[in-house]
Amino acid sequence: MTWFILIALGFSVILMLAVIFDGVLDAVNLDFGGDGILSATTMSAAVAGFGYGGWIAMAGFDASMGAAVGVGLGVAVLIALIAAKSVRLIRRAETPGNDPEEKIGRTGTAITGAAAGDPFEFSLVHRGQPRKLTAVADEDVSPGEALTIEAVLSPSRMKVTKT
Repeated sequence: MTWFILIALGFSVILMLAVIFDGVLDAVNLDFGGDGILSATTMSAAVAGFGYGGWIAMAGFDASMGAAVGVGLGVAVLIALIAAKSVRLIRRAETPGNDPEEKIGRTGTAITGAAAGDPFEFSLVHRGQPRKLTAVADEDVSPGEALTIEAVLSPSRMKVTKT
């Protein structure tokens, strides 16, 4: 039971440091995005949850070590899923305009011209901020032409059509 308490308290401290010094511990992570299931914040929360789950199972319900480990693992998985989703929501809220799908249907202006299928620079105002993106169109485009976004090809490349 002492090990569960030490694990829970130790990783709770690491979790608090990850929250207080936002992003510092995420520089050393196994996740490719830093805000997913293997980020430092999520892993700290999961391991702390494992410790608390095992501790509660042993102290509160007189469970055996095997049962306590099983409860701890179950709590760890649940906490990891909740923490990963929470971290993603927080990161998305911190970076407005991060969802490229919101741009579909918006109109903007071609900055440079291009032949059909060739990339060109495209400007639009999104959430009050001017954005410069790369776009492609099925038709020839000339500078200054009004265009509407019809599809998102990547976070920085849109498929547009003439308005």
